[in-house]
Amino acid sequence: MSPAEQINQASGLSREELGTERMRVMIVDDNTFFAKCVTALINHEPDMQVSDVARDYVSLESLLEKSKPNLLLIDVSLGYENGLEVARRLRCRHVDTPILLTSSMAHPSPRELREIGRCEFVSKYQRPADFIGKIRECLSL
Repeated sequence: MSPAEQINQASGLSREELGTERMRVMIVDDNTFFAKCVTALINHEPDMQVSDVARDYVSLESLLEKSKPNLLLIDVSLGYENGLEVARRLRCRHVDTPILLTSSMAHPSPRELREIGRCEFVSKYQRPADFIGKIRECLSL
């Protein structure tokens, strides 16, 4: 069972309740606690669900085709990797999925976000409603 499936199961929602019509968000974050919290927050929304959770670029690559997310939520500080570089590598591979970068410390410049394309930023310290609002904004890109 994938991490997202485990978290989805822990959320108490059945597959029918999760549905297939929901927008799929893939989380890329090496912080398991944050990933679980954001998964619960997203899965609580009636029109969204977490499709998968990756801890780094390698696991993201292996899950991307299977997961087919509508949005990638990527931590800027992925342990030994840089989330900005991960986003750039995805664009070099012609992955056009909208990207929402997040961090508790780093904040990419507007220029960096524009260069990546279809990319926004939200702080991990945002209120839950604002965090979900930013996800909704990115899903409409």
